[in-house]
Amino acid sequence: MTDFSESNALRAALSATSRSDISSALRALRGFAQEFYVDDVTDLIDSALTFIERYRGIADSDTVGWKLVSFWITKKVGKFRSCVAARDLESAQEVHHEFSPMDENSLELLDLRRSHNNGPAALSRSQKQSDGGRRSERQRR
Repeated sequence: MTDFSESNALRAALSATSRSDISSALRALRGFAQEFYVDDVTDLIDSALTFIERYRGIADSDTVGWKLVSFWITKKVGKFRSCVAARDLESAQEVHHEFSPMDENSLELLDLRRSHNNGPAALSRSQKQSDGGRRSERQRR
């Protein structure tokens, strides 16, 4: 007899926390896409894989940074899916060109990550330096 209880449910996938996590997930998805989907889907995944393999904006040990990259890739795949659902195949085919370090969303994530890595200590250092300059101006007057 087959067990259909909740204990037999699928578990949520673990979050990608490294370049290798993202690459292996994309390779598995690519294998599936080759068998079941049109070439446009495979092209999108290939573009994502190429981007991940060449991207050097985040250190390999930066788990939070790679989670952000994973989120960014998910957004691109979602955009592709939305274009396909809207039957806008030309726009869907263009999404694979958005896997670029110069993509606006990619740059925002990189800036966010860099500001997070610098943290409040870096912010307070820059404020002290600018305050110091103001004090010396006041003393001169």
